[in-house]
Amino acid sequence: MKLIKLEEAPKVLQEAVQKHLEVGFEVLEVIEEPCDERDTFYEATLATNDHSTIINLFGYTNIFKEFVVDEQIFDTWLAIKALKVSEVFRNKIKRHLRTIERKEEE
Repeated sequence: MKLIKLEEAPKVLQEAVQKHLEVGFEVLEVIEEPCDERDTFYEATLATNDHSTIINLFGYTNIFKEFVVDEQIFDTWLAIKALKVSEVFRNKIKRHLRTIERKEEE
């Protein structure tokens, strides 16, 4: 996984990101990850100013296929609800938070 500038991503992904920027989202990161000799995965993560909504735009580029962007939307209200109703989800989040905190301390 490599952090890249938005301008280095495929045009289709740049255009999808631009539509969200026009309505107030900000880019948190754009990554590129080679999958094999023909495929590369691209992902852009965006957030509203208050980070209450996170959008993940992603897709693959392939020499035989057109690049297609898929979108996932994650709202804080959904995360809060999941944390309330699922102990398994809570524990997974706790483990991920501890991992993130350890990496930040290094």
